[in-house]
Amino acid sequence: MFEPQQPARDAEAAAAAVPCALRHVLPTAMILYFFLAMGAIVLSRQSGSIANLWYANALGVIALQTRPPRQWPLLLLGMVVADLLVHRVLGTAFLHSLMFQPGNVCEMLLGGWLLHQYGRPAQTISDPARLMATLALVTLPACLVGALIGATLLSLHDSTDYFNLLLSWFLGSVVGTVSMLPLGLTVLARGWRRVLAALRGRNALLLLLLAVAMAVYAPAQLAFPYVYVSVSLTLLAALAPLEVVAPGILACSICMGTLVSLGVFEPPKTLGQHGNVWFFLPFILTLLPPVVVAAALEQVRLANLRLAEREASYKSLHDLLGNLLQAATEVSIIAGDASGMVRIFNRGAERLLGYEASEVIGKISPKAFHVPEELASYSADLEKSLGEPLPQGMLPTLVRPMHGEAETREWTMVRKDGSRLRALLSVSAMREDEKGENKLVGYLGIFTDVTEQHQYKRALLAARDQLLMAAEVAELGIWSWTLADNNLQWNPRMFQFYEQPLKLREGGLNFEHWRSRVHPDDLAGAMASLDAAILGQGTFSAIFRIVLPDGRVRFIQASAQVERDAQGVVTRLTGINRDVTAQQQFEDSMRQAKEQAVAASEAKSSFLANMSHEIRTPMNAVLGLLQLLQWTDLDARQQDYVDKTQNAAQALLGLLNDVLDFSKIDAGKLQLDPHPFEVESLLRDLATVLSGNIGHKTVELLYEVDARLPRVLIGDRLRLQQILINLTGNALKFTQQGEVVVSLRYCGWENDQVRLEIAVRDTGIGISPEQIGHIFEGFQQAEASTTRRFGGTGLGLAISRQLVHLMGGDLAVESTQGEGSRFWFCISLAAQEETPPPPARAIRALVVDDNPVALRIMATMLRGLGWAVQASSDGASACAAVQKALDDNLPFHVALMDWDMPEMDGLAAAGRIRQMPGVEDVTRTILLTRPGDDALLRSITVASPVFADTLAKPFTPGQLIDTVYHVLDGVSAPQHKAPRNQPQGRLKGMQILVVEDNALNRHVASELLSGEGATVSLAEGGLEGVAMVTEGGQVFDAVIMDVQMPDIDGMEATRRIRADARFASLPILAMTANTSASDREECLASGMNDHVGKPIDLEAVIPPLLRLTGRTGIGD
Repeated sequence: MFEPQQPARDAEAAAAAVPCALRHVLPTAMILYFFLAMGAIVLSRQSGSIANLWYANALGVIALQTRPPRQWPLLLLGMVVADLLVHRVLGTAFLHSLMFQPGNVCEMLLGGWLLHQYGRPAQTISDPARLMATLALVTLPACLVGALIGATLLSLHDSTDYFNLLLSWFLGSVVGTVSMLPLGLTVLARGWRRVLAALRGRNALLLLLLAVAMAVYAPAQLAFPYVYVSVSLTLLAALAPLEVVAPGILACSICMGTLVSLGVFEPPKTLGQHGNVWFFLPFILTLLPPVVVAAALEQVRLANLRLAEREASYKSLHDLLGNLLQAATEVSIIAGDASGMVRIFNRGAERLLGYEASEVIGKISPKAFHVPEELASYSADLEKSLGEPLPQGMLPTLVRPMHGEAETREWTMVRKDGSRLRALLSVSAMREDEKGENKLVGYLGIFTDVTEQHQYKRALLAARDQLLMAAEVAELGIWSWTLADNNLQWNPRMFQFYEQPLKLREGGLNFEHWRSRVHPDDLAGAMASLDAAILGQGTFSAIFRIVLPDGRVRFIQASAQVERDAQGVVTRLTGINRDVTAQQQFEDSMRQAKEQAVAASEAKSSFLANMSHEIRTPMNAVLGLLQLLQWTDLDARQQDYVDKTQNAAQALLGLLNDVLDFSKIDAGKLQLDPHPFEVESLLRDLATVLSGNIGHKTVELLYEVDARLPRVLIGDRLRLQQILINLTGNALKFTQQGEVVVSLRYCGWENDQVRLEIAVRDTGIGISPEQIGHIFEGFQQAEASTTRRFGGTGLGLAISRQLVHLMGGDLAVESTQGEGSRFWFCISLAAQEETPPPPARAIRALVVDDNPVALRIMATMLRGLGWAVQASSDGASACAAVQKALDDNLPFHVALMDWDMPEMDGLAAAGRIRQMPGVEDVTRTILLTRPGDDALLRSITVASPVFADTLAKPFTPGQLIDTVYHVLDGVSAPQHKAPRNQPQGRLKGMQILVVEDNALNRHVASELLSGEGATVSLAEGGLEGVAMVTEGGQVFDAVIMDVQMPDIDGMEATRRIRADARFASLPILAMTANTSASDREECLASGMNDHVGKPIDLEAVIPPLLRLTGRTGIGD
């Protein structure tokens, strides 16, 4: 009887549904619920706090049907609020009033769900059986569940008798639901406006008032009041529509309930404590008959309405058919009686055959319209197929229809003027039921002119013959499949493709021959494409395998065109086959090659990830110990060495990170991290990293920095340094003599950003034009011998180019083999606002270097500082220039002297200058060297103090200023000195547990954290760490947890710690060599609070420790 409703109701129900928005339904439902609950409690509340009659929950069930289920929680909350307000007004204790709410909510929710799933209002109110079943299905389970929950909570709260509470709640809700639900279903099905319109009818209103009056009068004045109330409601149901009956039932129920509550109508004393409820059970039976009568009458009314509509439809159809027969001028219709005489001859037939209807009807047989020879030939075919002669005079076109089959075929028709045309004729028998027999009363023939289609078909056959000829030349297999007889035709090439004998033609090649040869795995797809083409949903185009007789497989590409008759029925498919086995094998080999390449790439990424973890572990110790070393007392030279070592180690770590992110770069997932940075600092760190790359080569590394560049730019310093390390490192690697120049050129402003060209030029071996095409590919170098001679992974340029792309530029190269190379790119970076530089000092400087490039670069740099500069290319000319300056009383303040020069080196030239009278007090000589010469230089300056200081190439403008100011004034420019990294006691008083399986890393972490004031405990593995936290008795403020450990990993250790509720909020910081986003997510998912990478960096570890422990870092 019941079927679950679909998400969208039927059209009738949807049209009749109450079209209320939530903003209208919610306040309306709350107000009605409030007054119904208030009335029920005030008028019929029992000693057990349960109302006799409870209509409010039935209202809630109906209200839920007006909105989609996703809004039900809001409606239920509104009705809970309304009920709580009622209890508040009546003075019920709040906790006591809360005991009612779970039962009410569950009752409304279950009833609403059952009604939503099974109670289709439009069908229910016009079907008595369905209406009764709906009342039972919605009422009984919902009221019982609500009563069970409500009685349980109330009895637990105030120790009231459970059974009495359960019975009172259940029966009171049943009475209220049975009274309210018919009205609710009517409103849902017909709409409240239609209900109000029905109530405004005078007769209906009088009948309703009569029923209500009887419900008031009979209980108070008459014996057996149910009979009178039932008769009045039944009369109302018989004479008024359901829109009036449903309100009447609810009104009578309310009236009788009110009389009971007021004491006017008292149940017999024998009914016990709950007599008021039991007294209304007969009234439920009194209410149900009128409901059934109203639904039955509604069902009869709708049936009569449908019958009247059907009769009107039949009459309209009859009239339409007559008009259609005459209006169908494009379709010829001829109908005859059982004897074959024409009885209907429409205008289409008149137009097509040239006869007037009056000339044909009742006068001639359809045989007159046929060519006699065609009739005779077809008659012979029929007699042969039937095995018996045709009845004398029987038109052969009527034979099959007489046996219950339709006859459709093309005929040559003869017009009145004797001309002929091709027509498609469809003949069927007309029969009528007469005393149980299906009596033949005539025949109906419909035919259309297909002359043009017939001519088209002939042209198509001619074109097909031409296609067959072309296909033979193109080695195409041609096939044609006729659907009517399943006949399949192949050209000789098809037999070759499928390796089938030509004699199959004689045995009748059919569709199954092709189907049986298609590979089983490809058959479904090929058939689906074929069926779609037949249904007009696409074209047949497929690639499938066929299995040859010897078991070999051949790939076939097939396509076809569909032929249809005048009615659009598919008659034939004609198409081609092409052997694409070689092409498929080639594609398969390419696919395999791609899969192998992907596998190789994944293996490469896995190798890099493993290498990352292995390298980061010792790097953690190196950087940690360097930081500890910085905290010791060091002299200036020692501090310089430590700083340079740490910078180099950090740069190595940055290189490692970028190399290991190569797979991420390929996937396009690498993102830039822009921050302000000083160009000066970038170049100093670059020089420190590359200082060891020069060795004993006669190569100079030079910086050419445009003085117009802003001092502070905003960009990804680490990635930019990575690019410069790769480009400059390669240049130094492939250059044996000459120079490598790193230049930064200012190119103006563009969209509030400075345009910057960065170039690295060398005088090395160069690159051939053929090799340049592959130079930026990953794991590639110019040639195999390059790797053997110079080493390297071949990743540097590939990574650099991708990073430049991310910055919005393009890395380019120009090179001449044997002369050198130049790599450059242009990018735009934002610049930080700067304070104006101090006024330039009036310094006169002499620059001496035998390398013309170095001489030009240094002279340009000094002039950019506003100094007066003179350049000399050898020691002798430098001495002459100093002497002339002394003679002119314009001595140089400083002389920058290259050491390694021919004929007279820097030491000899400086010594000669030192001996010049008066020079000692005015001119200071600074020796220019290459990296790696510090020890020798110290011995020179001690033995022959002719130099005021030394300056190693490459140097930045800031380093040059520092050195010059130092020799002239004895001080260094403070803005270029970096503060030393000393411990600040930011973790003072913090108890920290470090869980790390590597002894050296444990030691480093302990020393670094202790240096910041923390008290550090150490665990050698995950199991020991868990035990120290959960069983050791010591209270830790935080735990630093390594992730990869031999016994249990850090994530498992964290889960075990979190399993103990005492440590649910203990800060746990993951410290791991795996720093990808997925690794971080796994750590956080296991219960860790944050994640930092190895090597350990106090500046990365301390902020999350302070944040997670709620400390300020100033000694608390």
